[in-house]
Amino acid sequence: MRPKDLRKRLMVKFRGEEGLDYGGVAREWLFLVSREMLNPQYGLFQYSREDNYTLQINADSGVNPEHLSYFHFAGRLLGMAMFHGHHIDAGFTTPFYKMLLSKVRSHMSGKVFQTILGSLVSLKFLNVIT
Repeated sequence: MRPKDLRKRLMVKFRGEEGLDYGGVAREWLFLVSREMLNPQYGLFQYSREDNYTLQINADSGVNPEHLSYFHFAGRLLGMAMFHGHHIDAGFTTPFYKMLLSKVRSHMSGKVFQTILGSLVSLKFLNVIT
């Protein structure tokens, strides 16, 4: 999938459920997928040593030979959720957000960067990041 395709509207339909997707079904799908994808039991992420609420990248994630592909998928999914203004079922450590912002600033246009920064502001991370 091309990066520009991720900006298109996401249409989701759950098997066995009737209804039209006016954004709620896509929001629920992103929430459910993010909860599973970020689950520390899968080894990509781990809880920070400070608490059991914020996640960081697991340094031992390399035990899975496909871990870089999974991180690529996770990044695309998280980016898509932030771009469309959907919440995910997790929070990350402050250094993770700082690293994300520095990467975003150097690789994205001003409009996309402002969208992501706005998402982080709405999550109440601006006072920690700046």
